[in-house]
Amino acid sequence: MSILLALKNFFLRKAIEKGPRLGKGLIKSLAGKNKGETFFYREEPGNRNIICMVHGFSGSPQETFYKFPDLIKEDPELNGWDIVSIGYASDVMPTIGIGIWAAQPDLSKVTGYFTTNITTLLRKYDRIAFLAHSMGGLVVQRALLNISDADRGRISSVLLYGSPSGGLKKATLLRWYNNQIHDMDTEGPFVVQLRKEWNEKFKPAPPFTFVTVAGELDEFVPLTSSQEPFDKKYYAYTAGNHVDMVKPDSNKHTSYQILKQALIQKQIYLQLFSDKELNNLLGNYCQIINSLKAKVDTLDRRALREYIFALEGSKEIEDAIQVLESSKHVSTNSDFMGILGGRYKRKYLRSYLDADKDRAIQLYEKAYQLSINNSDGEQIYYHAINLAFLYLYADNNKAKMKQYAAEALKYAEQSAEHGFWKFATIGEASLYFGDIEKAKLNYTEAIKKAGDDTRAVNSMYLNAYYGCRAFEDNDMMNEVNAIFRKKTT
Repeated sequence: MSILLALKNFFLRKAIEKGPRLGKGLIKSLAGKNKGETFFYREEPGNRNIICMVHGFSGSPQETFYKFPDLIKEDPELNGWDIVSIGYASDVMPTIGIGIWAAQPDLSKVTGYFTTNITTLLRKYDRIAFLAHSMGGLVVQRALLNISDADRGRISSVLLYGSPSGGLKKATLLRWYNNQIHDMDTEGPFVVQLRKEWNEKFKPAPPFTFVTVAGELDEFVPLTSSQEPFDKKYYAYTAGNHVDMVKPDSNKHTSYQILKQALIQKQIYLQLFSDKELNNLLGNYCQIINSLKAKVDTLDRRALREYIFALEGSKEIEDAIQVLESSKHVSTNSDFMGILGGRYKRKYLRSYLDADKDRAIQLYEKAYQLSINNSDGEQIYYHAINLAFLYLYADNNKAKMKQYAAEALKYAEQSAEHGFWKFATIGEASLYFGDIEKAKLNYTEAIKKAGDDTRAVNSMYLNAYYGCRAFEDNDMMNEVNAIFRKKTT
């Protein structure tokens, strides 16, 4: 009786919601005129990321998600993300008769429609995040299995809100009524095949951020269907019933916070980027990874460097470390030894584990000695200044800090090149010796020469920031912040 009551309540709500349009909807269904519609809520030049919203059974691309698009547009941290809601034909009318009900597609046809949109409408985007409600989650899951590996690599996040991923037992009673209800049957071929292929493809973990969200009052899609097909680490819960859970009224609503947490990736060494710059940088990183990951073992040094920075910026730093540790370049090339040392340094600044600090120092010292042997002045000051930083911040060994800072300063000032790393090194070494005016002068020149390379400026700032913390000098910190923060204003 509970199943029949739930169905009764569902269709009653739909009748009330759509009462004024029910007659018109019936005529459109009979005439085969119901069709999918697409609405761009934001489409700005230069944006490399897009949030794609997918409604559920009898939903609407304009009505299902209520204030979700507006809340995203108002959130500065999500600048750089375009927003689209892709609709498809779906209503509560029955699928009866021959030919006359052609406008009500089954889920395989709807999936084909979405797969095509990923490769056409969304083809210019480097990162795609799906926010799917109810039956729309089944469509998104099926589409992710159908697309190519290259297109799948563009998917950054998948959030399913109240999706019957395990099917609905209640759909068995009404399989005859509607094609889409038929496909949601828990024992039907669509759901059974979906779960089989998803487990084969995406276990132990999918290559994108994945969250399956249940509504605290959702009586229509039980937890056995929305949650249990997946590992518990992907579970989230929000306020509201099956319909209200995707209608947040403010940015404090749990449903909105779940989306935001899935999309935002902030690293301290990228903090000088504006939100839009950062989001589009991460989109660019996604494109680099997709284009290079299949040939990582044969990449030249320039391409491998790009790939490493992209991995570190968009995924866990351990992924970048793993690739570098197995690279042929690390054993003989001082630059790549330093790049690997830099990844362990960044990891140490998050973990504060001696093992990460010791590995970073080991790599930088080996690279420093190799650079001395090769009489490579630019490499000498690159490794020396990083060793000065590590001995200052990680070991509080000011004698070692001064030794390496003096070496870095000497070779940087002797260098005939005039790139920004030369001036950044002189600035940092001067900071360590307490010459703040010389530090400011050279940091300003380094920032000027770096131009639009905000990532490089972030790296300069990282060492300066932690150096000031090691000295416990707030006046010095304020001077440093004034130089670097000026770039973002």
